[in-house]
Amino acid sequence: MILIFKQRGAVLIVALLLITVIGILGISVMNTSVDEYEISVAQEVESTTFSVIESAVMQAYSDLDATTLPVGQDHEVAVSTTDSRIDVTVTARRDGIVPVVNTSLALFGIYAYSIRGVGTNTAVNSQRTVVKGVAQQVPLVR
Repeated sequence: MILIFKQRGAVLIVALLLITVIGILGISVMNTSVDEYEISVAQEVESTTFSVIESAVMQAYSDLDATTLPVGQDHEVAVSTTDSRIDVTVTARRDGIVPVVNTSLALFGIYAYSIRGVGTNTAVNSQRTVVKGVAQQVPLVR
């Protein structure tokens, strides 16, 4: 009878310890979930920004006439985007023309130019840059 009275609070202490351990474990799992959510949102924003700027660069590539670009200077290209949250700046630069060797009477040349697009999402401080280098064979005018 005396042993029973000596262990009255042991169950309470063990239960409190188990509740404390389970609570700490639950808080750490919740913190991990919040961190993973923030990472996934950041990846989605980066992916969206990259997709928008890549499509703007491809639009500039399809609309651009390389012969009208000034040599050695950046020229801003007007493009339309589908996402109003992202500021897009696309520039093109012609680096020169190289005659194609071994063609009939050197009637062709290669325009070397690059298109650079920068997309910025200021709401989440995200910026992506896409550069497309192009070499286009064109007839030379004499």
